[in-house]
Amino acid sequence: MASIQSAMLRFLLRKTVNWNKSLDEVRAFQANVAKKPIVPKGMQMEKVTVGEISAEIFIPAGANTSSMLVYVHGGGYCLGIVHANRNFVMKLSQQLRVPVILPDYRLAPENPYPAALTDMETLYQWIEAERNLPMEKVGVLADSSGCGLALATHLKRKESDLSLPRFQVFMSPVVDLKRTGKSFKENRQLDPYQLKEDAFIDNHYLQDQDAENPYISPYYGDLSGMPSTLIQVATYDVFQSDAEGLAAELKEAGVDTDISVWQKMWHNFQMSEALLPEGKAAIREISAYITSKFR
Repeated sequence: MASIQSAMLRFLLRKTVNWNKSLDEVRAFQANVAKKPIVPKGMQMEKVTVGEISAEIFIPAGANTSSMLVYVHGGGYCLGIVHANRNFVMKLSQQLRVPVILPDYRLAPENPYPAALTDMETLYQWIEAERNLPMEKVGVLADSSGCGLALATHLKRKESDLSLPRFQVFMSPVVDLKRTGKSFKENRQLDPYQLKEDAFIDNHYLQDQDAENPYISPYYGDLSGMPSTLIQVATYDVFQSDAEGLAAELKEAGVDTDISVWQKMWHNFQMSEALLPEGKAAIREISAYITSKFR
C-alpha cells in the first residue's frame, strides 16, 4: 500500500509540474527549481574537464578511491539537470563512501545524437587514463533517459572490444524512443508528469535518426555481455514497459538482472527520497546492491 506522503506528493506534482510545453518553457521551469549545492562536511567536490564537457567528482570523507560510480542524469537529452541532481548525488556518494562523477554531457537540440554518446565514450576513456581506474572498478547509476545513454555507451564499447563497467543500476529507464510500450499510453494519467507524445522532448535528440538505432534506443541492441543490472520501475511510470521489456531482453541475453517494481509510484520517484518512504526504501535497495558489487 502506498504511503500517505506519496499520495500527497503525486497530487502536488500533477498540479505544479507540466512537461507538455515547449522546450524553452520546460528549461525555464527546470532552471527555477535547480538547487544550490549543499556540500556536506568532509565532502570534496572536484571540477574537471573531460573532452568537450565538464564534470564534477564528489569524494566523501573516508571514501574508497580505488572505485568510482558514474552517475548519468536524465532529462530527455535536453535538460541540464546536473544542478538539480547534484545534492542527490552527493548524498548517495556519502552513504556509499564511494567517489561519484557527474558528467554534464552536451544537450539537444543544440547538440543532437550522437553528441551525448560521444561525450560518454570520452568520459569512460578519461576515467581509465586519467584516474587510472579499470572498468571492473567502475559502476554506473542512471535515471530515465540517462539509462538509455549509459546502455548505448556500453553497447558501443562492446562493439570496440573495450571492457565494460562492473554493474549498471537503472532508475525508471527510458530505452525505446520508438515508444512501443503500452505503458506510455496506459499510464499517462497515472504518472503525475502526464507526458504527451507530441511534446516528448527526446525528439530533439532523435531528430531525423532511426529510433531503432541501438545506440539511440539500446532496447534494440545485442545485450549479451552487458554488466550485471538492477532495474527499478514503478506501476504508474509512463515508461514501465521500457523497464520491464529491457529486463526481459537482458535476461534472455544471459545477463544477471534484477528488477523491482514499486507499486503506485511514478517516473523517477527515487529523486523524492527525502519526502517519500518508498523513495528511501528504493535508495536503500540501490545502496545495498552497489555495496555488494564493489566488495
